Amino acid sequence: ALQVRLCSDPTAPYPLPNSNSDRICHLTIWYYTDRQLPILHIQYGMDYHGTKIWTGKASGVAFRKDRDSKGYTLEARIPWERLNARDNVPKAGDRIALVVQPLWSDSTGWKQVCTFNEVIREAGFSFQTARMWGQGILLPKGGLRPAERPTTIAEQVQPLRLDLPLPDLKAKVISSAIYDASGQLVRTLPVVTVTEPLKGKKISVRWDGLDDDGRPLPPGRYTVKMLTHRGVGLRYVTSLHNAGNPPWRTDDGTGSWGGDHGPPIAATSDEERVYLGWTISEAGWAVIAVDPKLPKGDGVVKRIGKKFWGQHQVLDIGILVIAMASDGERLFVAQDGKSWGGDWADPKVKNKAGVVLWDVKTGKPIKFPFGQRTLVLSEWSDRLKPSELQPYERMSRYHPLILRKRTWERFRDHDFGPQELGLNLLGIAVHGDVLYGSLFLEDKVVAVNWRTGKKVKEFALTKPCGIAVDREGNLVIVSNKRLVRLNP
Repeated sequence: ALQVRLCSDPTAPYPLPNSNSDRICHLTIWYYTDRQLPILHIQYGMDYHGTKIWTGKASGVAFRKDRDSKGYTLEARIPWERLNARDNVPKAGDRIALVVQPLWSDSTGWKQVCTFNEVIREAGFSFQTARMWGQGILLPKGGLRPAERPTTIAEQVQPLRLDLPLPDLKAKVISSAIYDASGQLVRTLPVVTVTEPLKGKKISVRWDGLDDDGRPLPPGRYTVKMLTHRGVGLRYVTSLHNAGNPPWRTDDGTGSWGGDHGPPIAATSDEERVYLGWTISEAGWAVIAVDPKLPKGDGVVKRIGKKFWGQHQVLDIGILVIAMASDGERLFVAQDGKSWGGDWADPKVKNKAGVVLWDVKTGKPIKFPFGQRTLVLSEWSDRLKPSELQPYERMSRYHPLILRKRTWERFRDHDFGPQELGLNLLGIAVHGDVLYGSLFLEDKVVAVNWRTGKKVKEFALTKPCGIAVDREGNLVIVSNKRLVRLNP
């Protein structure tokens, strides 16, 4: 695969500042070997908007193996329209900001062999900052042959030792580069790592007199520029998915914030609290309750609402939190998937779609009135999952589930809802003594008396997801991209 990030506007300033301009294009070009399918994926601006995907002949991508099968050629013919440059097409001699990143991996994306950034002007992450991108020069014709690296160079002088003054004597990492009289980068020198205290105020860097392409540089005036860093230290700030106060975990559950091992997925509220759910947590909390009243100072919201409590998912049913509902006294939390310790890659192990209860005021666990901690709505087989959500063979004990539907296919299909997890119970609602659950893979909605645990009835409905109850007691359900009202 090849990622190319560029600005199709040759009049844009350089170094290129970050912006959300449509002329900033992120191209991912690859050949999906499992399906023998060439693919072009483009997003725009540094906010990565306007995702577009072309496959097959429409992609303009060509892939060809070498005759000895030891290499291949990957090419792409991309119209200027796709780069939003039809009305201002760059011409020969123009320079545009550009960086390329080849990637070698298997089709799952989990086993990467090698990746690197090329054509850069400074260190950094090319997907985060355009300032680090290098430049591409447009030539009047293509068909260029790769330059052969010379094997012998008569003009090559003996390696030079550059004794450079060190601006920071506490520096641990020193990166230096050579620029010609016009300011163009001609050679990036090896990074020097300081492991022992320096004896003087200079650092020695070796240079063989060549440019980055292995050619001898002509006599002239050159400038060495240096970047130093004192090394990476540690200072605790917070953790991902965390905006708690304090940001660390506390015994009473008021510290930290939400999940640490999966994205936020569910929310509900009652008259007193807002409840948020994350798919899964380890050190964090999968379910939290917060104050909906945001504290203000000088009329401005200063921080999020106070966190009341946090709880983990329950481990004896499916461990992924999916949906929530509250009746003002109890928080009903829907979980699905396989229970803790179950082999997620073993199709013989059943999934358990169920609901657990929490006290809305204290966050303490509550048993259902029929005496059980969980209310199981369905035990279902992996065979219900569509083919694209069936997992590949186990990659390792830590990565048992790698779905066949790839991320680029989800972008294409705008498929980033809970159903992407391949789960069944995607929504719940509570009205009086009855709990309603949307069983997406079984094409039905079930009604259960949560006090007795007995099923009341069920309704056939195609691909039900989110569900709610209106004031008249009618069900409002998302069904296969439709909104359905159902009188139970």
